[in-house]
Amino acid sequence: MTDVQTGWYIRLRAFAWRAGGFLPADHDRLWRLARAQSREIFDGDCELILEEYEEVSIDSKPMLKHPQWAAQYLETLDKWMSKKQAGLASKASIHARETVS
Repeated sequence: MTDVQTGWYIRLRAFAWRAGGFLPADHDRLWRLARAQSREIFDGDCELILEEYEEVSIDSKPMLKHPQWAAQYLETLDKWMSKKQAGLASKASIHARETVS
């Protein structure tokens, strides 16, 4: 990758992570997210940047999915939700014991 492509790659990966491993499958939006000079330049050099993504449809909307990042995001979210539920259960248990006392 060139320096410019590396910059696009990093920016798009950051946006994909924030969106659960997904990017819009819309080159009008992608080149702007990547901060390319123009859509023409981006379209000419984006193949390597986007090769890790697969096109999918979510709610009839075309999206680009980074399979590894989407799975990692779900795993991270699941761990966080488990910890949150455990904390809530612990808090409820403490509250119940205080109420009985």
